[in-house]
Amino acid sequence: MLFISLATLLSTAAVTAHAAVAPITSGSRMKRDYATGFEWDPEAFKVAAVRKPPVGFVYHALSNQSTWYNYDLNATIAQSIEIIHQAASEGAKFIAFPELYFPGYPAFRTPNGPNDFKQYVSQTMEPDGPEWNTLMQAFANTKMYGVVGWAQRANDSLFMTQSLVGPLANGSAGTIWKHEKFRPSGTERSLYSDGLLNTIRAQKLPFGTVSMLQCWEHVYPESHFISSAQPANIHVASFPFGNDVPETDSEGTPYSYWRSAAIAYQAGAAASPFMLLPTAGAATIFSGGGSPLNESVSNLKASTDSMPYITAVINTTESFQDTTYSVNAWYSYGALKHIIEGLPDGMPRRSGPFFGRILFTIQQFTTGYIWPPTLSCMPTSRWPCIKIWPERIQKDFMA
Repeated sequence: MLFISLATLLSTAAVTAHAAVAPITSGSRMKRDYATGFEWDPEAFKVAAVRKPPVGFVYHALSNQSTWYNYDLNATIAQSIEIIHQAASEGAKFIAFPELYFPGYPAFRTPNGPNDFKQYVSQTMEPDGPEWNTLMQAFANTKMYGVVGWAQRANDSLFMTQSLVGPLANGSAGTIWKHEKFRPSGTERSLYSDGLLNTIRAQKLPFGTVSMLQCWEHVYPESHFISSAQPANIHVASFPFGNDVPETDSEGTPYSYWRSAAIAYQAGAAASPFMLLPTAGAATIFSGGGSPLNESVSNLKASTDSMPYITAVINTTESFQDTTYSVNAWYSYGALKHIIEGLPDGMPRRSGPFFGRILFTIQQFTTGYIWPPTLSCMPTSRWPCIKIWPERIQKDFMA
């Protein structure tokens, strides 16, 4: 049943249709989408990747997440509006923000436990809430497109969300497509619920087709395959933070991991898309061939203040390939049959306890610890362990 659903999902991948696009005047290089008023130069299409951290952000090693700080959503929105307007004044037409930029990527093991999570929830946004609308007004004023990474508060739960946003036909700006990470990674599972399976969809915009994923979704086979099989011209690889704090057991830094994962994704993606890799602190913009067009990895405050984002100019006329599906290419949806038939005999054709969607409420994770099944939960006199995830069977392999 899972395989049938995946095949159906891929074969029905949707793109967004737009109204007619035409040159502004006869002989002009500039083009205009008359439905939204969006104008761009197809031979000099400027994109931006944000690297200035959310307000008050504290860098830490992934293995040590005990540092907490008070998030400030409104201050981060105000900062982002400045960034959007500054980038637009420099000719940028598309801007990408890091994963969970609004209000920031949290720590998950903290001294104050669920009390810290309460503060975090107080700084998250609801779809079409006042904070979201304030941010969208900046996109409306500048007539820019972009990808926003945010903690979405909806139906009394939190979700890790990417929204492709841009100008709309009525003169406003808003969501064109929304992707929810359908299985948060590791300790993220103690705060965020599973998203929806059908939100990995490349979207056709006036200037080209855009795809997007968050962090380790570029590595997980189920999300990697669905996304990379859909031809795109630009791919946004939103990761949380690019810091220079090495892990205790390695000389590698988080950004070196993110960068490697994104490059591996791009190498096998249909249509060889240009790729924007924004994180809090570091950012890279890659050509369709995988070489960096612009990169800044210094996350010193002075550096991110003076360069809150990086940019690159793309000649879309020369570089953007036709985004028609190929049933012959190895990365196409046609490869799904080979994946199914190539499974070894010993692999079980059955559903396990972790196949189901896991949802839990804000009230639950702000009154106790929801511990992912790969970790042990140590209850305290103040905070209990709340069982949400199914029991892990030790003899079974589980990703």
